[in-house]
Amino acid sequence: MGWEARAWAAKQYGLKPREKAVLMCIADFHNAQAGYAWPSISRIALETGYSVSSVKRALVDLRLRGLLVVAKQRYFYHSGYNSNRYYLVGHSPDLPIPGKVYLNGGWFDSKGKWEPDFNGLGSI
Repeated sequence: MGWEARAWAAKQYGLKPREKAVLMCIADFHNAQAGYAWPSISRIALETGYSVSSVKRALVDLRLRGLLVVAKQRYFYHSGYNSNRYYLVGHSPDLPIPGKVYLNGGWFDSKGKWEPDFNGLGSI
């Protein structure tokens, strides 16, 4: 859990309840070393108690408010897509290039550092 990300999210005022719940949930999953969170939409729905369609609407609203940047990820070893990456604007140190699709094919080591298993390729 990213307590700093959660503290940042808690200070975002004027949001609808579902937007605030989704933002707080994403902040809970934020990884400080990676700079983003990657919970699935169904996981966010489970954690917040909102339906998948409500979560999707909240994600669109958060993007339109400029609080969230969403980047797609796909698996390195097959063509399927993985959970999105969620960057918290104003909290995440680096934001992705718009339209960039990231490859996912690694793991976090015991110190929390991302170790790619595909020769260092990180995006396409």
